[in-house]
Amino acid sequence: MRSDEEFAMEAFSRFLRDIGETKHTWIPGADPPDFLLQIGQRTLSVEVTRVMQSFDVGHGRMPYAGAAAAMRRLAESLETRARDAGILHGQYVLHLSPVPILSKNLPELLTAGLRYIDETQKVETAEGRALWEQFGGGEIQVKKLSSGTGAVLPTFGPPEPKWGPDIVREGANLIQERIVTKSAAAVAGADSILLLLDEYLYAHDDVWEAATNGIPRHPFHTIARICHDRRCQLLFTTENEWREKGSGATV
Repeated sequence: MRSDEEFAMEAFSRFLRDIGETKHTWIPGADPPDFLLQIGQRTLSVEVTRVMQSFDVGHGRMPYAGAAAAMRRLAESLETRARDAGILHGQYVLHLSPVPILSKNLPELLTAGLRYIDETQKVETAEGRALWEQFGGGEIQVKKLSSGTGAVLPTFGPPEPKWGPDIVREGANLIQERIVTKSAAAVAGADSILLLLDEYLYAHDDVWEAATNGIPRHPFHTIARICHDRRCQLLFTTENEWREKGSGATV
């Protein structure tokens, strides 16, 4: 079982308990589906999928979560090596925007980062320096923020800010694309549940609800959004009792 599938399962279980469906059992699926959910005498198939923004990394696209994890690993490696070398004196920030191919260029990035830390170890602060520049202006930059406790702190951001209309348009497209794609899957049907893991993070509840309602036809029994804090937003269901107790809300 993937960690994201287990996360979604636990969140939806909590939702079911909160609306009174306390007696339910999860069974591993044949992939597809990811799970089977038994509630009383009924068995529903359950599919879990991610809704996420991705970034151009030159050889394809990478999800935000993967890019952030790679950036954390780079910062941890740089901090460990600088500490072992005895040159880490102060707090440094390592910022990436957008995403280059980290794994391919890791040795060069670490060497350049260590050189900067060595050169700035005795000063209070220092101007930032680009360790890598590629792909239309994207870069990795390191900057010394202060002296004192040694640390390398990763920050990560898209190449440009997002405004309200952009979030509504982009979020709705991402949400609808996952629903339409999963609608065509062999397991989609009147006895199937679709759990959408929210890894987009920008869009609020009303965007998710409007995007789901904007699809005129789909085969699912239930569609729900799973938030990063395990809240569950019920977006659609044919189950009258679920709709009355949980529709549109996050619990």
